[in-house]
Amino acid sequence: MKILLVILMMSLLSACTAKSIESVYIGSCKQLIGDQVIWEAFDNIYVGGLIFSSFEQPHLLSRGKTKMGIIDSGTQLQISQVLQGANGSYGPFLRVQVEVLAGQFQGMIADLPACVPYHPKPQWVDSCDLEPNKLSFNESVLTDCLPQH
Repeated sequence: MKILLVILMMSLLSACTAKSIESVYIGSCKQLIGDQVIWEAFDNIYVGGLIFSSFEQPHLLSRGKTKMGIIDSGTQLQISQVLQGANGSYGPFLRVQVEVLAGQFQGMIADLPACVPYHPKPQWVDSCDLEPNKLSFNESVLTDCLPQH
């Protein structure tokens, strides 16, 4: 009986965490089009400790948390991780985390708004596809970084 209880608890706990998965996008560079906001968030299956938003507070992910500040247009972001999570009623989803490469928030890791429960609109990751190598990004918010000369 104890073994069954341990197995049940482990399966419940593992379902409440996002797992890192491989993607061809890891290490790629994106650049912000327009100023954007970075918010503190609850670190859980839906989001890490920070999330970007186009000025709308992501209420359910950051209620009671603070706006960290504004990230300037042109700031470069490097995709650091793609995570897979799941919600019982919503089903599986992919999260994308980026590292800020310059400015006052350099080195911070934040989630991009994606097709994930409770993420703010507009989505920065357009695709709701579960294939980590077929991500598409909202071209009104992000563009590929220009090559450095």
